[in-house]
Amino acid sequence: MGRTSATVKNRYAAKAYDRIVTLVPKGQKQAVEAFAKGRGESVSGMFNRLVRVEMGLTEDEWRRTPNEATLAAMMEAERITYDPTEKGYDDLDALFADLKS
Repeated sequence: MGRTSATVKNRYAAKAYDRIVTLVPKGQKQAVEAFAKGRGESVSGMFNRLVRVEMGLTEDEWRRTPNEATLAAMMEAERITYDPTEKGYDDLDALFADLKS
């Protein structure tokens, strides 16, 4: 696995985004995914666009400049990704073993 492991991506996502879970009627998930794909969007991108429009926000207002914590997380992720002295992990077992030691 590359330097940008799932762990790093998940840590960045947790710092940079809020998660919203939505439910659709059984059997509709594929239809929603196909609809979004047909518009050239991901389901998440479509959801964000629809909510932004309904809230009457421009893209700039919706995306607002990241706060200090988000900027710090982005910088940390960049630094870790390209710093050859930072240890990377290919699996959680190795990560947890290091954390316990």
